[in-house]
Amino acid sequence: MAVNHQDIIEATIRCAHRVGLPAVTINMIGKEVGILGQGLYNHFDSKDDILQSCFEHCKKQIGSLFSGMELDPEDDLEASAKKLWIKYFNYFVEHPAECSFYRNFRELNRPIPPVHDHDEPYLKDLWRLLDQLDEKYGLFGKYSKKTFLYYVRNITPYLARAISDGIKEDTAENRQQMWLLAFNGLSLFSPENN
Repeated sequence: MAVNHQDIIEATIRCAHRVGLPAVTINMIGKEVGILGQGLYNHFDSKDDILQSCFEHCKKQIGSLFSGMELDPEDDLEASAKKLWIKYFNYFVEHPAECSFYRNFRELNRPIPPVHDHDEPYLKDLWRLLDQLDEKYGLFGKYSKKTFLYYVRNITPYLARAISDGIKEDTAENRQQMWLLAFNGLSLFSPENN
């Protein structure tokens, strides 16, 4: 069976989910994908190159969630924001290995950059939608956009893990509870902010 870049990326993400990102080795990835570990160097320059490619894979998937998405003009602020968040949350519930890799790579391997409007181009469609919500409703209220996005970007994968790891059953009621946990703490949708 021929092995390609995507096979190696997916195998690496599975390994990292199973044993934790710091414990992943070239030999482990090779065994997972079905080739000798050294054979990975026919596809990638180094283990760091493989890990960076895995992170780029996750970013591409997350970025595509919002591609072409438009806000429903009939929705109020909470309904619009919830639709955006649910897309993000669902990705992490449905892709627990990618969720774990994305979170751990950002936290363990690289310093997390400050959030700016354009420092993460893979989120350009999400930035566009959030800017529209801010223009229409003052979404960010008393919080800066940077603080708001940092909070949402970091808490969502942790909440999704409760479902993907089986701590919480995947029900509409539990998803609603996760939404409330994520956003009630910010008081974004209290009457004075609408």
